[in-house]
Amino acid sequence: ETTSRLYINAVKGFAIFLMLWGHCIQYCSVNSFDFFENIVFKIIYSFHMPLLMSISGFLFFRSSQKRSLTEMLIHRTQALLQPIIMCGIFSFMLDKVISDMILQGNITAILGGGWINYLNQYWFLWSVLAASIAVGVSAKKTSRMMIQVLLILIGVLFVAMFPNAQMNVFMYPYFVVGFYFAKYKDSPWIKKLYQFRYVSLIVFPVMMLFFTREHYIYTSGFTGSKGVLHHMPTNIFRWIIGFVGCVFILTIFESIVNKAINREKPPCVINVLGKIGEKSLQIYVLSCIFLSKYLPIVYQKVIGVIGGNIFAEHIWVYTCMFTPLLAAVYSGSLLLLVNIFERIKINKLLFGRK
Repeated sequence: ETTSRLYINAVKGFAIFLMLWGHCIQYCSVNSFDFFENIVFKIIYSFHMPLLMSISGFLFFRSSQKRSLTEMLIHRTQALLQPIIMCGIFSFMLDKVISDMILQGNITAILGGGWINYLNQYWFLWSVLAASIAVGVSAKKTSRMMIQVLLILIGVLFVAMFPNAQMNVFMYPYFVVGFYFAKYKDSPWIKKLYQFRYVSLIVFPVMMLFFTREHYIYTSGFTGSKGVLHHMPTNIFRWIIGFVGCVFILTIFESIVNKAINREKPPCVINVLGKIGEKSLQIYVLSCIFLSKYLPIVYQKVIGVIGGNIFAEHIWVYTCMFTPLLAAVYSGSLLLLVNIFERIKINKLLFGRK
């Protein structure tokens, strides 16, 4: 059980690192190049959030077995809505104190109701919350598989009612698959399917050859410019490459990391990834504040002082050395910040957990 927990947390930690790496590639580009065409950025964004969503569904199955439907709904809502609200307010206060009160001297700005708009920045947590309710109700209400399938399909309409509707709908299938994989992982047909995982080592690189700017959910959305039906081939490609990418990375992870974890003393990097994965929610939330908002601002100041974005002049150095190093620094810094919050007893208030 301890080994299994470390493996899952290490996978989550690696996905979080990829998220931070992708953000560093994006926010440090400063219009020096089109980051959407960066090959590493493409690879990361083809599967990293689907991987986190699939893991969320997998872990949710385990926790849902311990609670009744009512207990599950209350627990899940509190566990996700609290960090959305509290960290949204924290982000609002930080923004207003720095930009309005300190820099502009506007002391009344902090009294406004604009904090509500800050809640939408945590779109992934909204997606997990919406999917948890839809899938949890479907699984708890009936044991008949056909009815569960019907309720899961109806759940698409339900998750679309939450903030960031298009992202919720896009992420929903990954949560469903993660949930039911956890439920049936010991069944014979899953074990047979598992034998084909190595096919992903060929299929994923081939699919990446056809991954274009349009395939980012962030550029064309779920509906595109001409509606859902016209955009469905793009969405199907996104879903497939997301699933294949998850299998691809898990297959590699399994062959390399599983052996390392089973040693008497796992390598330090595995333990670090495990700690990042253990605090993945907190790090994700804090990254929305301290990386997504302030990295572009700080980096603009830096390149203004040094006279240009010198790191981006050599794209492979930028992509494969500078940005992953920066992402590693961010990962460690945010983990340290979470530990500080634990010591000063505000972790429970901000994130709803110790």
